[in-house]
Amino acid sequence: MSLATVLACGTAMAGGLNTNTNVNAHFLRFFTQDANVTLTAMHANPAGSAFLTKGWHFSIHNQSAIQQRNVTTTFPLFVYNPKNYGSDTHRYEGRAFAPVIPAIGFSYNSGKKWSINGQLAVVGGGGACEFEQGIGSFEALYAGNLYANVAPAYIGAVVPQLMAAGMDQASATARARQMFSDNYRFSNTAYMKGSNYMFGLQVGATYKVLDNLAVFAGIRGVYATGNYNGYVQDVMYSTDGGNNYTYATQNGTQELAGQTVNVNGRNTTLSMNCDQTGFGVTPILGIHWAINKHWNLAAKYEFKTKIRMKNTTDMNEYTQTLVDPSNPNYSHTLAAYADGKKVADDIPGYLAIGTQYSPKENIRIGFAYHWMQDGSANKGTAEITNPDGSKSIVDKRDLIDHDTHEVLAGVEWMCHKRLTISASWQKTMYGVKDQYMNDISFCCSSNSLGCGMRIHASRLFNIDLGYMHTFYQDRTVVTPTAVGPKTDTYNRHNDVIGVGLNFAW
Repeated sequence: MSLATVLACGTAMAGGLNTNTNVNAHFLRFFTQDANVTLTAMHANPAGSAFLTKGWHFSIHNQSAIQQRNVTTTFPLFVYNPKNYGSDTHRYEGRAFAPVIPAIGFSYNSGKKWSINGQLAVVGGGGACEFEQGIGSFEALYAGNLYANVAPAYIGAVVPQLMAAGMDQASATARARQMFSDNYRFSNTAYMKGSNYMFGLQVGATYKVLDNLAVFAGIRGVYATGNYNGYVQDVMYSTDGGNNYTYATQNGTQELAGQTVNVNGRNTTLSMNCDQTGFGVTPILGIHWAINKHWNLAAKYEFKTKIRMKNTTDMNEYTQTLVDPSNPNYSHTLAAYADGKKVADDIPGYLAIGTQYSPKENIRIGFAYHWMQDGSANKGTAEITNPDGSKSIVDKRDLIDHDTHEVLAGVEWMCHKRLTISASWQKTMYGVKDQYMNDISFCCSSNSLGCGMRIHASRLFNIDLGYMHTFYQDRTVVTPTAVGPKTDTYNRHNDVIGVGLNFAW
C-alpha cells in the first residue's frame, strides 16, 4: 500500500479540475458573464471591455469561501480501532475557510477603437483544506501494515501453546486467529492540511474591428504556490484487548502470548512539510459581437498553461526512506513531494462561449457553455490499484474519460434605478474515472445557485453583493485490498459570499 501524506484540495470556487471561473462578487450573483459588458465581466469576456464608456474603470472585490470535504470510508480493519471500536466505517471531515480571496481589475477605454485592461485574481488552484483527524488512507495503511506484521507473530506464538494443551494444528490455528481478532487493537494520531493557489496577473488590449465587433488579445502570468503538511504518529497496537498498548517500531521484538517474537512493525512517526512554487504563462484571445440592442454574442479561449511546481520539502528520517526507489516500501505518491523535485501542474486550455439577450433595457438573460480541456493538461502520474489488487503507475490524463463541461444560465433585472437583482444556475460535469478519485484529491459533479444585487450608488459608482451555494453529487468508489474492499464515499459542501466596489470616471 502506498502512503499519501499530502492533500491536493479540489477547487473551492467554480470551474474545472485546475481552472477557476469565479473571480469576483459579480460572478456569485450572475454566473453568465460570458457576453456581459461590464468591467467585472472582463475575466469571462475581455473583448466586451471595448464597449465600456470612455475613460477609466476600476473594481476591487473580495470573496469569502467556506467548504466541507467529507469522506466516509469503510475498511474491514477499522473495527479494531478503539476510537470507533466495532465499526468498520469511519467519517473524516475536512474544513476549509478562505476569508480573503481578492480581485482587482481596471480598464481604460479611449472612446474610439481601442482599450487596455488588466486584472489580478485567483485563477486556479483549490484553496486550503484541513483534516484534523487525518484521512482514511492514513488509517487504512497503518491498520493493514500492523495487522500483516502483528497477526502472524501472535498466531505463531499462540498455536504451539494450544497444541500443547491438546488441540490439533488446524483447530489451534483457527482458535488463535479468533483470539487475535477478539484482542487486537490499533491506534494512531494523524493530521493533514493542504493548500494550493494560482494567482494570475493579466494584461491585454481590445480593438473594434467594426462598430459592433471587437477582438481581444492578452497574456496572463500565473504564480502558483502550495503547502502540504501532514503526519502520522503515536502508532500503537495491543494484543490483550486494549489493556496495554505498545508503540510500533520499524524493527523490534515484543512479548506476545508470553513469548518474545519479531513483530517487524512500522516506525511510529511519519511527517512531511512541502512548499511548492511554480510559474506559467497563458495567452488569451477573445471576441465580442454586439449584434443589436437586444443580443450580444462572445467567446474566449485561454491556451494551456504549462506549470512545473518545484518542491522545498522537510521530511523526517523515516519518511525520506519511502521516497528512495531502492526501498521495497517505496511510495510513488509520496515521492512526488521529495525535496527539489519538479511536478507537472498545468492549467488546461479553456473555451467559453456566451450569449446575452435583453428583451428590455433593464433585463438581461444570459446563457453560456464552458469547456475545460482537462484531458490534455499534464498533471504528472498516479499510482492506482488494479481490479486484481496489483499496483500500476499511470499518466493522470489516462484517468479522465472526458473533459469538464459546464452549462450556465442567469438573469439580471434592474428593478429600480438604484438596484439590480440577479440569480443564476451552473451545472458542472467532471469526466474523471473512479481510479482518479481518492481522499487525497477528489472532485464531484455539481449544481450551483447564485443570487445577489448591484446597488447603483451613483452614475459612476456601484456595489456588488453576491452569494453562491454548490450542491455536490456524492460519489462512491470501491478499491480492492488484501483484507477486503475499501469503500470511500465522497461528499462536499460549498458556500461563497462576496462584495465588490466598482467605479469609473
